[in-house]
Amino acid sequence: MKRRADLVSVDNPGGTGYNFVDDTKLLVKTGVEAAVDLTILLKEIFNKE
Repeated sequence: MKRRADLVSVDNPGGTGYNFVDDTKLLVKTGVEAAVDLTILLKEIFNKE
């Protein structure tokens, strides 16, 4: 039986909320960069079986 989450909480962009970034070069500087990061995450989550 596959288990699925009903709720996913994402602190986006990195460096906000409860998350942190070890390499400050990875901090996003624009809304477009934040949207791209979130899109990549969601694709990875939903494409896993």
